[in-house]
Order: sequence, then structure tokens, then C-alpha cells
Amino acid sequence: MFNWSLKLRQQTDFCIPKGPSFKRAGLIKFSIGGTEISLRAPRHNSQFAYKEAIQPPKECEYSHLMMKPVRQKRKQWLSHSLFMRSWRFNGPLFSGGLGELSMHLALITPNEPDTKVSFFCPKVFENYVADFLKYYYADDIYEGVQEWLAPVDWKVVSPWPSPAATFFVRPNIYNAGSPDRYFLFPVTDTHFIEVYFNLHRAGPGPQEEKDQVISISPLEKLSTDIINSINIKLSPEALAQQAKALEGLEDTSLSESFPP
Repeated sequence: MFNWSLKLRQQTDFCIPKGPSFKRAGLIKFSIGGTEISLRAPRHNSQFAYKEAIQPPKECEYSHLMMKPVRQKRKQWLSHSLFMRSWRFNGPLFSGGLGELSMHLALITPNEPDTKVSFFCPKVFENYVADFLKYYYADDIYEGVQEWLAPVDWKVVSPWPSPAATFFVRPNIYNAGSPDRYFLFPVTDTHFIEVYFNLHRAGPGPQEEKDQVISISPLEKLSTDIINSINIKLSPEALAQQAKALEGLEDTSLSESFPP
């Protein structure tokens, strides 16, 4: 069955929307402070005009990047966008766009980093991940209940050149927001890379109701394919920072579980 972008009817039966083919995904390569990063991703194809693509510069230095607050009203964490794309997912038989996977790859750092600790230390990194999630989601409260559960489905990525994990941030009961997915890993003592996905499906109502009509699996599959394509090679400076941070540590692994 063909999946056209043109919408002539409302989708009511359960369906599996179709997005771009990862087999045709192009290779993106860039370096930041000497650390090389590569990934594969399909061409930008959003159903929303306000979503624009961002292509990373081939080479950049940390000191040359303009860091902006992750949330405008609070400057605790700073960010610089390096790569951004979105992909529409169409339903069957002229039901139009039923989903959208948005991706954002950014460099993240505290506004006032503590130079006495290093993100390359796994437990330190975990603490900062918890602080980052609290900063980003904790203020969203509805009738006294947290609107988001984070992190969910925490998974340590291993082997990987630095501490790394993937997880979801899922909407709590009564929250009609779309789930987010993250892949985080440090690249310096005070910077980490945020690979962020938003898994949006059309229509009102909570995720449980959308699950009855539109499958989220194709959006999750594309995000997984992109995550699995990511490779990094730490710079000599970053490797030296990591070696110093791990010196004398008996436990150099992230926690296998990280409850919300």
C-alpha cells in the first residue's frame, strides 16, 4: 500500500506509518576540538515549515562556538546546535502525515562548570545527566504531578570511547506530549554531546490512545538506526583528560540501572 503525503481522509484504523529509508542515508562527518564524529542520516524532509536543517561545520573549536541557554529563562546549561534534521512519516491511502521524527545534535556544557570534576568520570557524568534532566523537565507540573518520566529505559552503550547511555523521556499520565529519546556522551571534562530525538505522532490525546491508531515503531527504528551509525574518535587532548579522570578509579562503568 502506498504512503502518500497528501491528506484526503482521517486515519481511524491502526496503521504503521512509513518514513525515509535508512539505506539511502548519507554520511555526515565533522570534528570539534579535534574529536571526530560521524553518523548517517536521511535527507531533511519535514512536514512543518518552521523546522529547518542544520549542517555541522567540518571543523570547529570549542572556544569559537556561541553557547546559548538550553532554556531561555534559565542559564544553568548552555548549548550549541551542530546538526538538525526532521523526517515525516506518512500513513496509508491519502491519510497524510501521521508522524514526525526530529533530531537535534548539540554540544552541552554547564554555564558554570566545576573544573575540579570531569564528565569522563562515570559517576560524575551520571550526576550531571540527572541535573540536566531536572533542569529541562522538572518544572513541567500539572495538578501537582510531574508531566515527564525521566530517564526511562536507561541503557549503557558499550563499548564506547567514553561513558555513554541512551534513554527515553516519556510523558506521564494526562500529558499528551510526544516522547523524547537521548544519546549522551562526554567529549571533554566539561562538555557532552546530546543526540536528541522527538517522536511525534499526529492527533490529540495521550500516547496510550495514539498507540491504538498509529504505531511508534518506525520512528523508534529510525532513531535506533541513526544512533547505531554514530562513531567518535576522541582527540589526544580529550584522551588525556579521560586518563586523568579515571586515574585510581576501581569502578569505571556507568550504572546499569537509572530509575526515573
